[in-house]
Amino acid sequence: MSHIRTLAQRRLARLRRRQQREKSLPASRRGSSAFFYDASLRISGIGSHHDEIVARTGLVPKIVHLKGEPRASARHPQWTEDLWVLDSPLGERASLDAHAAWLWQAVRPHRAYFESLLAEASRADLWLGCLSESAFPVLGLDPGSLEIVRELKLGLAFNFTCV
Repeated sequence: MSHIRTLAQRRLARLRRRQQREKSLPASRRGSSAFFYDASLRISGIGSHHDEIVARTGLVPKIVHLKGEPRASARHPQWTEDLWVLDSPLGERASLDAHAAWLWQAVRPHRAYFESLLAEASRADLWLGCLSESAFPVLGLDPGSLEIVRELKLGLAFNFTCV
């Protein structure tokens, strides 16, 4: 039996979960959209501030890792730097514009604080994801949706998953 890479296993599991969710929806709500999106604000290199961010902003990250913590990967047994990730909670049926707008609305009231964090960070970006059954995934954002990138001087990262 051949070995299936961990990344491929994750993609297949994600597809199965999406198919199960789709089956559970009433017929009137099932979409025919070929694209499903998500977005996150990722900040690396600010491990000593993880608890402070939640206390000051009330924003609860989906993922938090500290430098030196063990990883599940055999190739990379420890996290080489810390990571704080705030995900949009809107779900995969929301547009990329809606995800980016939600993230900016959540962060904007705390802009000065986030700017000070980003000055210390080793890396920060807006992570955009697209899950598609199409061989040609598409990411498109209106100029207004990139306000978080412009105002906080973030990088952009893309994750295309074609299944």
